[in-house]
Amino acid sequence: AVPVKQDLLQYLSQLERRLERTPKNYLNQRRQLVDSLERELLATTKSNIKDCSTGLNLAVEKLNLLSPLNILSRGYSICRGVQSGAVITSTKQTSLGQQVEIILSLQEKLICQVREMREGKDE
Repeated sequence: AVPVKQDLLQYLSQLERRLERTPKNYLNQRRQLVDSLERELLATTKSNIKDCSTGLNLAVEKLNLLSPLNILSRGYSICRGVQSGAVITSTKQTSLGQQVEIILSLQEKLICQVREMREGKDE
């Protein structure tokens, strides 16, 4: 049986429609994939930024706890040699008669003279 001209034209028309649809479908699928990947990338980026921000905030809090100004605000003081400016952490770092600076806060300091040195536990 020989195909009728009308059947061939109809078949050709179907092929044309399929050819038109196939690239459109392919492009639509790819656009959807790109959109999906873009949303995923954005969500991942936001999550990473949030994690980094949290880590940074924790590091800032730790630094603030160790900050000399914060330590002074809690009632501690820092003792330094007046001439050297070196922090004194032991009686071995000073001598009788030496002047020391005791820093109480950012604006308050005492200049004292060592009159007596004691080592060990208070009696």
